[in-house]
Amino acid sequence: MKFDRVPVLAALVAVVVAVPVVVLLVAVGLPVFVDVPLALVLAAAAVAWWWRAARGSAMRGLDLRPAGPTEQPRVHNVLDGLCDSHGFRRPAVFTVTTEARNAAVFGRTPHEGALVLTTGLLATLDRMELEGLLARQLAALDQHGRPAATAVVPLLRVLPGALGSALARRVTGKPVNAWTDADGVRLTRYPPGLAAALDRIGEGSTEVAGVDRASAHLWVVTPTAAAPLAGVDDFSLHDRIDALREL
Repeated sequence: MKFDRVPVLAALVAVVVAVPVVVLLVAVGLPVFVDVPLALVLAAAAVAWWWRAARGSAMRGLDLRPAGPTEQPRVHNVLDGLCDSHGFRRPAVFTVTTEARNAAVFGRTPHEGALVLTTGLLATLDRMELEGLLARQLAALDQHGRPAATAVVPLLRVLPGALGSALARRVTGKPVNAWTDADGVRLTRYPPGLAAALDRIGEGSTEVAGVDRASAHLWVVTPTAAAPLAGVDDFSLHDRIDALREL
């Protein structure tokens, strides 16, 4: 999966808007030299709206609270060590107050990353487990496909189920979570840390209020009661933990 998926999504948005506009304008009898420029202007406006909406759409429904070094010193201490060691750009950190155990990352560009952690998760992880999980999340942010995975969220909210599943599968890769787990343990070189963190997640609820299927692929574990979009997450949490323990 490459970063060029973002312009492909932009082109898709433009085409979906421009084609019906041209057809409509031709039907009402306007000349082509008026139809095409107007359709292009409206398509450009739609792409601009979509790009601006992507970050907010990924965050929609969440009561996010900024978590700086004062609010979450342990998280930032571990993040600083990982970022300094591996050259990652530090993401903005947010928490969601809930007993659920889950985490997400999103960003429209490789330089615009946000990390979301539930308070229920933070309350259960020891330092080794936290390092394993944060390494995984930094690896997810560093993937070339993360901008496209974030930008696709507004589209998934308006597309029918089958089309949404097909688009999500093309954008996020398959199986996205298992690949990201492997990327994370390459950083720490300690698979038991992430395996233990996923174990902790599995011991509690992972459902985060306010999250829907359109943004579920941005989370470590599906955060909704509804099944994930087809093809996005083919491995169960148990299978992922077993795979890490075999490394």
